[in-house]
Amino acid sequence: MYADIISAVRSQEVTLGGLAEVTDLEAVLVLVAIGDAVTFLARRTADLVAPLSSVVWRPVVDLDLTLSEVVTWRTKDADLRVIRALIDSAATLNG
Repeated sequence: MYADIISAVRSQEVTLGGLAEVTDLEAVLVLVAIGDAVTFLARRTADLVAPLSSVVWRPVVDLDLTLSEVVTWRTKDADLRVIRALIDSAATLNG
């Protein structure tokens, strides 16, 4: 996903400086809130965190990029209650 976003931004002739991949959402939002970063979030994620943060979400409409969220689990764990809840949640999101 990181490479796809960077490639899409570069295709628009935009040069980003100081690139870093941060996998912790809270850390990313702190960096954005203090003015040290810009990030790309799925609209659903942005809608969830917007009430909790001073970060402002704005749609980017010209990157021609579609990202997918993926859920994986081990087959042997599929009957665990927590995994079943994750699977059901993902199925609900996908309609």
